[in-house]
Amino acid sequence: MADSFSTSRITVYNGHARQTDTPLGYFRNSRSLLVLALACSLIATLWAMPAMGIAPGATLEKPIDSVDRRDYMAALSALRGHNYSRAAKLLRKAATAGNAAAMWHLGALYRRGWGVPLSYRKMRAWWQKSSAAGDGMAKGTVYAMGWGVPRDYKKAMVYFRHAADAGSANAMCAVGFLYQRGWGVARNYHVAMFWYKKAARGGSLNGLNYIGHLYQKGLGVARNPHEAMGWYRRAAEAGSGTGMCMIGVCYQRGWGVPKNYQKAMTWCRKASAVGSPEAPVVVGYLHLKGLGVAKSRSKAMFWYRKAKQRCRRAAAAGDAAAMYIMGNLYLRGWGAKTSYQKAMTWYRMAASSGNSDAMYAISFLFHHGWGVPKSRRKTLAWARKAAYAGSADGMYAVGSSYRSGRGIPRSYAKAMKWYTKAAAAGSPSAMYAIGLLYQNGWGVAKKYQTAAAWWKRGAAAGDSEAMYGLGYLYDNGKGVHRSRRLAFIWWHKAAAEGNADAKTVLAERYEAAHGFWSSLWRLLP
Repeated sequence: MADSFSTSRITVYNGHARQTDTPLGYFRNSRSLLVLALACSLIATLWAMPAMGIAPGATLEKPIDSVDRRDYMAALSALRGHNYSRAAKLLRKAATAGNAAAMWHLGALYRRGWGVPLSYRKMRAWWQKSSAAGDGMAKGTVYAMGWGVPRDYKKAMVYFRHAADAGSANAMCAVGFLYQRGWGVARNYHVAMFWYKKAARGGSLNGLNYIGHLYQKGLGVARNPHEAMGWYRRAAEAGSGTGMCMIGVCYQRGWGVPKNYQKAMTWCRKASAVGSPEAPVVVGYLHLKGLGVAKSRSKAMFWYRKAKQRCRRAAAAGDAAAMYIMGNLYLRGWGAKTSYQKAMTWYRMAASSGNSDAMYAISFLFHHGWGVPKSRRKTLAWARKAAYAGSADGMYAVGSSYRSGRGIPRSYAKAMKWYTKAAAAGSPSAMYAIGLLYQNGWGVAKKYQTAAAWWKRGAAAGDSEAMYGLGYLYDNGKGVHRSRRLAFIWWHKAAAEGNADAKTVLAERYEAAHGFWSSLWRLLP
């Protein structure tokens, strides 16, 4: 039986196009689970409101409730100079005296393990104390995370805005994040960018990372991987593990820079050294596949176990992104024995904390029947939950369900609606799917030029199907000027990304060309 998330695509054999039923939903996107969904959603899924990071020389927020202002201000000075041990001692003194802002910063140090032993339990305890003492950033975090109170993003926004207006760079970043995700407010990438830039100017390292993410995905701005890399570098130079990891991912994927697995390894190891929980997964993957290093399963498992250890600690403190990563590790058997049941447990925990990627992963498991009975109804239900929670993959999967008409009545109009939302959220697969609708005239007038425009966007975002489709259009002169040279260029790009159809058509074309010259040679006297 055909896949419930399938669609037709163009396949070229011997110069003729035909339609083949091939998975366009979960199977096409399963690679995001293989590499943690790291490449596309590392920053977006990292609900790291707390401990956004402080850039050297940054202007730090003023204390909200300073009982011992002298110790608190001395601690901020020590933080600027990266003297974390002294900062921790001074913050503890001020926090014990009742300074709410000092409690917040002390919790941030425990989260990073800077000047104190890494402890998510103590981080959470100090932030809850800070919230109880009236710190706006802490109160917002408590409501956003649902710590001891029902999760309420609208209330979180109120407290974050109050703290942001008082000068907190961390709160500014949190406000931007809520606008980016559409949590408690209408999603607005332009407003998110405004707050991220404001946060970055105030010294928030994650502000720099989130700006890079918006440029990387083309959210509210023209997609610009080079610009994204610049922002990641600024964050990395200021000590951000996430920034270092994203630079590594960019080198791994060739986003904004030429692919370079050695540099990917170097940057991800740097990120791991400063405590990044996700970087060891990338390092492990490079070892597992032998990319830039000798293939070694034992080294890969070492790094996966390190990731598992770090993520388990973070998950215990309520970090939904860490829970999601734990699910991925169990799903793939990385650093642990493969267990679909444990993967589902971690995904459900992350989903209950609002992680949209975990919701999509649950849909993925129901789709395949891994650890749970196959269920088309639950597959679609979880995909919808993911979509409404902001997952581009979820939006794309819902659109594919409407396109295929399996499980729900077919509706190309609704498919286009969801694909358009997914494309606006940065999904390269959705860009390809929209082009496919225009290429085939499904629910819209057949327009090869429009199909080509969407496939160019998808190809620029790294979708190999879009690259392959562009090759077909150039080969046949549909919607673009006919150019065999450009057709081969796009097919080669698609093949380099692992596209099987592109490899097949290239092999057949080269074989045909070789056969022609061989026949001609035999005819010569």
